[in-house]
Amino acid sequence: MALLLLCCALLCGCQSPIVPARLMTYKADAVIDGKTVHLQKDYTCHYEDISYFSEKGSSWHVRTGWQDIRVEGALADGTPFELVPDTITGRNRVFFCDAEDTRRPSRLFLHTGQAQALGFDAAHAASPTHTVALGAAHTDSRLSFADVFRARQGGLDVPGAQYYHSVWAAVIPASVWRSNQELVALVDGEHVMWLEPGHAPTRELAPEAREKRYRFAKLAMADKTIAAYRARAAELSFERRDGVWRPAKRQDEAVSWYADATDAGSKRGSVAVEYAGVRLETLLWPAVVFYVPGEDSIVFFCGRETSLMR
Repeated sequence: MALLLLCCALLCGCQSPIVPARLMTYKADAVIDGKTVHLQKDYTCHYEDISYFSEKGSSWHVRTGWQDIRVEGALADGTPFELVPDTITGRNRVFFCDAEDTRRPSRLFLHTGQAQALGFDAAHAASPTHTVALGAAHTDSRLSFADVFRARQGGLDVPGAQYYHSVWAAVIPASVWRSNQELVALVDGEHVMWLEPGHAPTRELAPEAREKRYRFAKLAMADKTIAAYRARAAELSFERRDGVWRPAKRQDEAVSWYADATDAGSKRGSVAVEYAGVRLETLLWPAVVFYVPGEDSIVFFCGRETSLMR
């Protein structure tokens, strides 16, 4: 049906007045502080012209904004929470309109005040005050129907959302990365950024040295063995103490997320990170890669962001 309407619109040179639509559901079960709760939110997807904010022309989208795909509520003690899909980016937004029942990685955030939230997922289920066992979250289509086209829905996202960020790391052991001989040559030749006390990393290098460091980072990110290891290995979560991000003391606890000072993650500057006895100021968007000689490991540091409604 969608293809037929699209073809008609192309032949007529305009958007069809009738468009396909789907009533979707985002849902999950969770055990919060020993009590089982069912979390569910309905939203609607439309297939129509969105060229006023996208080069795709006609595509599936949520008229009320992609941030409408969330469940909000409060715990028994009044603590506000939000269940949010782990990632909704420009590359995968359309998949949240798929007709099939599809599992979606998700996090449940507790708003603890002072522009901070605690993020719970399968690997991080406890905090000093709450426990959250989050079941698999799903999106599925409950009903397909036809609706009337509406021009210019008002924007990409729900107004009033606040960006939050956290810091993570992936530690790649020598048994994984030393199978790549080009990486070995770059590391052994010290053509990488080292994390070692007294060996402060710097970006102020000659062009040739900068190019070798760039090649090292590019190789590390593209290496299939490293990518496979990262996909199955647990990532290292960080917590912020005295303004510095350090590895969390307990990796099974909820992850701390902090509200950004700006309204967009792309404007965020550098952050202070401490690892392996070295403190540095670095940008984490996109990820940065270091060699840690004390561990003979390659470490990816990355910042993550999400948008919440509080």
